Amino acid sequence: MFTTPEPTAEISPDQGWELIWEELKRVGIAPGRRGPFEGGVLWGENANQAIQALRELNLRIPAICSVGLLVQAAIRAAEVRFQKGSDCQCVESKQTVNSPSRAITE
Repeated sequence: MFTTPEPTAEISPDQGWELIWEELKRVGIAPGRRGPFEGGVLWGENANQAIQALRELNLRIPAICSVGLLVQAAIRAAEVRFQKGSDCQCVESKQTVNSPSRAITE
C-alpha cells in the first residue's frame, strides 16, 4: 500500500508559501509585483494570481510542498535548458513516474 511521505520538518502553510516565494524571487517574481514581462505576459502577475487561488484552497502541507517542488523543477529545468554553452540534450523520456493515483509518462 502506498503512503504519502510526511515532510521532514513541521512547518505551517504560511511558511510553505513563503518558501515558494523565496524560490520565485530567484527569477525576479515577488509578491505584489507584476513583472518580469515578456511578449505581453506579466509573469509575476500570473504567479501572484495563481498562488492566491491556491492559498484560498487551504491545501495541506504535503500539497504545498509538492507545489514548491514543481516550482523548483520548472525553474531549474529552464536554467539548464537555456544556459549558454550547455550541452544539455532535451530528449523525451519513456520513463514512467508512479503516483498514488496514476502513472505519469515524462
